[in-house]
Amino acid sequence: MRLWRSAEWQRVRSRRGLSILLVGIMLIPSLYAVIFLSSLWDTYGQLDKLPVAIVNQDRAAVVNNQQLTLGDDLTQNLLKKKPLKLTETTAAKAKKGLHDGKYYMTITIPEDFSKNSGTLLNSQPKVSQIKIAQNGGQSFIAEKMTASAAQKIHSKVESSLQQVYSENLLSALQSSKDGFKNGAKGADKLHSGLTQLQGGSAKLASGTDQLASGGQSLANGVQTYTQGVSRAQSGSQTLTNGIGQLQSQLPTLSTGVNQLTTGASRLSTGIQQYTQGVNKAYDGSTQLSAGLSKMQNALNSQDTAQLLSGIKTFQSSLDKLESGLSATNSSESEQAKITASVTNLATQIKSLASIQSKLASTAKAQNLTSQQTQALEQAILPTVSTTTQAMASDLGTLTTELNTMKSGTQSLTTLKDSVAQLNNGFGGIASGVTTLVTTSKSGVATLNTGATSLNSGLATLNTNATSLTSGANQLAGGLNTLNQKIPTLSSGVSQLASGSQSLSSGLGQLTANNTSLTNGADQLSSGAAALNSGAKRSQQAVTQVTDGTNTLAQKLADGAIELDVIKTNRANAKALANPVHQKTTNLSSIKNNGTGMTPYMMSVGLFVGMLTMTMIYDFMVVAKKPRNGFRWWLDKQTVIGPVVLAQAVVMLVLLMLVDQLNPVNVAGTFIVAIIMAFSFNQLVVLFNVAFGKLGSGLMLVLMVLQLSASAGTYPIQLSNRFFEAINPYMPMTYSVRALRETISLGGSYASEILILLVIGLTSMVLTWVVYQMKLKHNQLAFAD
Repeated sequence: MRLWRSAEWQRVRSRRGLSILLVGIMLIPSLYAVIFLSSLWDTYGQLDKLPVAIVNQDRAAVVNNQQLTLGDDLTQNLLKKKPLKLTETTAAKAKKGLHDGKYYMTITIPEDFSKNSGTLLNSQPKVSQIKIAQNGGQSFIAEKMTASAAQKIHSKVESSLQQVYSENLLSALQSSKDGFKNGAKGADKLHSGLTQLQGGSAKLASGTDQLASGGQSLANGVQTYTQGVSRAQSGSQTLTNGIGQLQSQLPTLSTGVNQLTTGASRLSTGIQQYTQGVNKAYDGSTQLSAGLSKMQNALNSQDTAQLLSGIKTFQSSLDKLESGLSATNSSESEQAKITASVTNLATQIKSLASIQSKLASTAKAQNLTSQQTQALEQAILPTVSTTTQAMASDLGTLTTELNTMKSGTQSLTTLKDSVAQLNNGFGGIASGVTTLVTTSKSGVATLNTGATSLNSGLATLNTNATSLTSGANQLAGGLNTLNQKIPTLSSGVSQLASGSQSLSSGLGQLTANNTSLTNGADQLSSGAAALNSGAKRSQQAVTQVTDGTNTLAQKLADGAIELDVIKTNRANAKALANPVHQKTTNLSSIKNNGTGMTPYMMSVGLFVGMLTMTMIYDFMVVAKKPRNGFRWWLDKQTVIGPVVLAQAVVMLVLLMLVDQLNPVNVAGTFIVAIIMAFSFNQLVVLFNVAFGKLGSGLMLVLMVLQLSASAGTYPIQLSNRFFEAINPYMPMTYSVRALRETISLGGSYASEILILLVIGLTSMVLTWVVYQMKLKHNQLAFAD
């Protein structure tokens, strides 16, 4: 109780209103801290009262066969949960409200928001946008708060869209997994088929080798064939010409046979005269043989003029023979003529018999193959051979009868007549021989042989006259038979001519198509070679593809196995949308903004309270002279001390009652508050006592510095270098730290309390010294 009786308290009570002022000063820190903190005690918990406009311009869109209205869904979700005081409005009203301060932020959802959300997996994906507009000039803090809220909205929307994208992606992965499995099965089947194809391609390559070789052989054979056809066509044309000539001589042959028949009938009447002229006939036959020899030489030399000369000589010989036999009767001439005609006929028949050799020579000259020659002979020879054989048979009978006639003829007169008839008949035969001589050489040789035989026969006529009559009769019969065979010969030659023409026509058509056939064979050969080359390349390609499909099947199977590990459930989609969950461990938690700001505002409040004290209470005026500096300080502290103590206690109590401050260490918070008040009290008193009003000004500057350098609101690292440098030297730095430990951290605050005590005690001792010095120099001011 002696405290209240001190001289300083008595002076305070004696001054009107000073006590009330001291009570007001006691409440200043409380009013400063409690009122200020209550205004922003839970600002982040009141974001639902921050006005924000939302404008939904989104249009529904069809994505993956589903209609999306993401803009409407987002708007309704925000309006329902109310993270801010959201108002749905138009774009124009939102813009005006943001400008006028009615809204601190506007959220605009564009019309393509839903549409763009379905383009993530397209070739040109488009990002869905949310347009945020703010007006920081209205409130920096509001801008930061709305920005933080907008970031949360963005993160939530992004997470929702990522879930949609993830579901689509996982659906595609599921389809890909099934596709890989099906692809692996298909690749296995493809590999199996290609393996079979590889075996077939090997056979194909072998076949195309044979085809190419055969194509070349075919081309060579076709070329040989076309050359043979050309030569066969030329030979057939020559054959046709020869047959035509032979056919043209058939009337002459028929006339000669008729004449022979007539002569044979007259031969039997003149056989008696033949015998008489046999000697002269022998001479004529000798000359005839000489003429035939000349004719044969002419034919062998291919000289037509000599042949005609020989014919003339032969004709002359016949004339001489006929003249020589003029003494004989006419039967001898008839016998000679028949003999010559028979000889001529035999020559012609032999000429027909040589057709086969001529065909063979023609075929050889034209380079025909054996098959072509055989076909030509089969087309021509049967008819000619049949007719020739029949005529040869009849001629043989005729020759036999003529020989019999020669041996039995005794009449030279009859031989004369026969020679005369032979001379007459030879005139017609000679013209035929002239034509036939160009197609056959063997006839003259045969005629020469006949003439020789005639000469020999004439030599024996004398001894064979007795048989002449019988032979003449047989000759007549044979000539009749020969005359009957002439139509058959004519028909055969006509058939031969027709067949030759058909052969020539067919060979002509073959020749006309030789070029096309040759070109086709060449193209076939070239195509076969190209096919062979392609088949080999195909075989190589099939081998490569077979290996590739085997690798593909293995890789697809491996891919399917790897994809099978990936699950595609809805839970996986959510996990992909939010692959990282933040697990935060907080060593201590601050419930609201006011609790976080309390250490700073308590420090500022107490320091301001002491500055206010210096403006109202005079630390130099005394009621009576103190004995020493300590007593001076002590007298002043009897008033200041209780006020400062009350400032700390009342402020903390009001914070706990009014702002619902709930420190983790209540007792520690009171201790720190009291020690902080003591330290600030002693420091302010020191400067005020030492420097007077200047000291109060310096303390005001110190308070301003401490507001920035004590790290009460933001970490000191966010300040500039100056404030970061002076931070360790600011008293409030340690008061803020100590209060944070007792209010929220719950840790040790001993070092901070120790520093504050050092500052307080040092200031107290220095104040004693200053008081002592002033007392020594009698610098006192007494109260009235």
